[in-house]
Amino acid sequence: MEGAIGDGSLDRAEEFFSELEEDRRTAPPEFVPVVETYLPRLGDSIARFKESRIGERELDAHIAQIRISYARDLQRLLPGEKPPTARFVRSD
Repeated sequence: MEGAIGDGSLDRAEEFFSELEEDRRTAPPEFVPVVETYLPRLGDSIARFKESRIGERELDAHIAQIRISYARDLQRLLPGEKPPTARFVRSD
């Protein structure tokens, strides 16, 4: 598929897949199941694109949705920031 339309999308998908694999390798054990949820989904989208079963726009949409869902799931697991204290609240 070298030089074909969609190479940019495929490159982005494969780069994100590599990032997820690295996250799985380096994540604390409690985060690994979250990462492992998204690897097969992205891998399936990449395979479907390579088989011409989905197009470039659909692959891009899959990447975006998986990235958003992954970030949201991680955010739920990570400790949140403390709310601002009274000294940061403006009173008029």
